Amino acid sequence: MRQNPVITDAIMLAMGEDRFSCALMLRLRQGGHAPVLCPIPDTLAALDGREPLLTVVCLPVGEAGPALLHQFRQLSGRPLLAIEASGSAAGRIAALARGADDVLSAPADVEECHLRILALLRRYPPGPGLPARVLQADSLSLERQQMRVTVDQSPVALTPIQFRLLWILVAHRDQVLDKPFLYRQVLEKPFSADDRSLDMHLCRVRRKLAEAGLAPERLKTVHGRGYGFS
Repeated sequence: MRQNPVITDAIMLAMGEDRFSCALMLRLRQGGHAPVLCPIPDTLAALDGREPLLTVVCLPVGEAGPALLHQFRQLSGRPLLAIEASGSAAGRIAALARGADDVLSAPADVEECHLRILALLRRYPPGPGLPARVLQADSLSLERQQMRVTVDQSPVALTPIQFRLLWILVAHRDQVLDKPFLYRQVLEKPFSADDRSLDMHLCRVRRKLAEAGLAPERLKTVHGRGYGFS
């Protein structure tokens, strides 16, 4: 009987054995990490109650990709970097909505993938700092997997982009996040001073939360700097 690989304190690569996975494993080893390659069909069984430091998964095409992420999130709270096959914004948003902490489009660049892994490990170091599934700020509650938002238990309907914006702001409560950072994390594009799309999303989130009873000043605009939640 085949035994599951030992993945505790390792970085699990849920993907096939190809040029990309071999190059990524080499790059991770050069950085002092312990990567473990796991075929995608064996990913869920390999967890088996154990928590890798981080998982990189090449998502199958179609509905199987989001379904795999949903199952993964039932088993692990550690960071997950998804490589999405379609290359579309809709595909990346679906991956984030199902629980991915970051998403790359295929074909991915090895060095970019490596740097995103390092960034996730800085945000979610080993130990108690696991990625949250629920955020609570007084009467405001956010549940990541279902993208559910409530104020005093009353639902607030947000689009996926609006939810991601609010999630990041609440997760960094009492901090001011600059616009270039939010453009990358929320809109997945470079910041442009002439682009007002993020401002519009924030205004709509603020309005919806205010209609549900949350004080509008909780979502702050700090002119010349960015946005925050207090």
